[in-house]
Amino acid sequence: MTINQEYPWGECNPNIQLEHHDTYTTYGCLQECKSKHIKEHCGCIPFLLPGNGPECEPEKYYNCAYPILHYIEKRGLCKAGAHSFNCPVPCEEIKYSTVVSYSTFPSLRGLKFLSEKFQKSKQYIRENFVYIDIAYKDLNYEMTQQQKALPVTELIGDIGGQLGLFCGGSVITIIEILEYLIIKFYWICIVWLIKLPKLSNLINEVQHPPVKEKTAVIS
Repeated sequence: MTINQEYPWGECNPNIQLEHHDTYTTYGCLQECKSKHIKEHCGCIPFLLPGNGPECEPEKYYNCAYPILHYIEKRGLCKAGAHSFNCPVPCEEIKYSTVVSYSTFPSLRGLKFLSEKFQKSKQYIRENFVYIDIAYKDLNYEMTQQQKALPVTELIGDIGGQLGLFCGGSVITIIEILEYLIIKFYWICIVWLIKLPKLSNLINEVQHPPVKEKTAVIS
């Protein structure tokens, strides 16, 4: 079992849902992506791909669907892996390793027993009887889980520790700095409000200078 972290710590996207599969897998996502492109261009769906629509006939598959599949692979229209691709890695994935082993069936004693029981020849038993055993290879499981290299709480604690070690900083120091900036901004605003009327009067005098009266001297 593999558990992947969501973006930006990992590459999985828990919001992706498949139309024709109950559980999200990269393989199922790629199959649906290819099916959509082929249906859009050819109007049919190959029998190996999921989807709702008419099945591609052999001639249409050879003339249309197969070239579209080659174009998809060449252009990378259906990519898997990264968060920005069409099919990112699943957030949870369960894989079962399969092993196939076989041997001659049945043994000589078993062949004689089955031949007498079913009243069939030994050749018939050899050619038509099979014994299939399906079981788990191991009765335990392995979990691989991605972890955040540095969670937010540890990041804040690390920054605070570095400030305390090298700068002698603490929460009180940060509050004092914020208090100084707020008070500084407050007094700047007060001075600006005090000077604003004088500045407006000065601007009015420049734009509208007073008119000097002319006096005539009569002799």
